[in-house]
Amino acid sequence: MLDMGFLDDVKEILAQAENKKTWMFSATMPPAILDLIKNYLDNPEIVRVKKKTLSNDNITQKFYLVRDQYMREAVCRLLDAVEDYYGIIFTKTKIEASSLCDELNLRGYLADSLHGDMDQKHRDVTMKKFKNKKVKLLVCTDVAARGIDVDHLTHVFNFGLPQDLESYVHRIGRTGRAGQKGLALSVVSPSEIRKISALERLTKAKIERERIPSVDTLKGAMVRRKL
Repeated sequence: MLDMGFLDDVKEILAQAENKKTWMFSATMPPAILDLIKNYLDNPEIVRVKKKTLSNDNITQKFYLVRDQYMREAVCRLLDAVEDYYGIIFTKTKIEASSLCDELNLRGYLADSLHGDMDQKHRDVTMKKFKNKKVKLLVCTDVAARGIDVDHLTHVFNFGLPQDLESYVHRIGRTGRAGQKGLALSVVSPSEIRKISALERLTKAKIERERIPSVDTLKGAMVRRKL
């Protein structure tokens, strides 16, 4: 809520409320959250939930090292190489989300975008189409994806890695749920390669490096889909 611009509203509510018990839930504890706790709560108790590992064993993680100018082509090749998909593509910015979605649609993929400039009505329409599988790809930022709860996602694609490494964990955790298998595929620029080792330490899981599918591989995939 704070990332979406509701910080002042939350402060106003906390300042006006009296005789209250306040519970605050957050996946992480950034400075803005800690400031709220310090300034508006009396003698707060922080309860932390720890896990042995942050990654799901049902999720296969892979990354593809690609120069910036070829990242969109790389995403399209990954989509063409799989027989079926129903997933989310995460981008760093809302501009990237919108422009990447436009390009995917121009290339014939069923995609829609979700970003901070959309009003609630437009957002609801987009989510309804995605849940009904009228579009098979949702392109969005981390902020826009807050609160999305969609089952049976087969893939999560990262169009670049997030600044906050814990956001990567939240991204890929949207697939591989309820005992199902999931794939988390990251298209990474050379400037981000050092983050891979940090993510492996964070998730305690191996992120395999793969090559972008070749033209021959894509032809084989197309033939299989037609059979």
